[in-house]
Amino acid sequence: MFKEKIREMMAEYPNPFEWCAHRARFVGIFSLDIDTDDDPAMQKWIETVAQVLSDHELICRCEEEFLSGDVLEKRRWYAANERRRQKRDRLRAENE
Repeated sequence: MFKEKIREMMAEYPNPFEWCAHRARFVGIFSLDIDTDDDPAMQKWIETVAQVLSDHELICRCEEEFLSGDVLEKRRWYAANERRRQKRDRLRAENE
């Protein structure tokens, strides 16, 4: 079931960075707990997505590369809010 869903995602976006540009901000949970030994391309795609999802600035770079127009502007707004939240959280942690 999971492999089929990953194959659908790969078919829609063969480039994992493009998938991340379009979908990363909507991912709440991403697990690597899937056996992909029989499909090295799938394993590489999943690992790349996981790497991007773990790095807010990398998500932003993907969005800048693959998105445009109103969608990109909205994502820039979200990115700015996330940067402010991260800065606020760092300051709170330093003051504790």
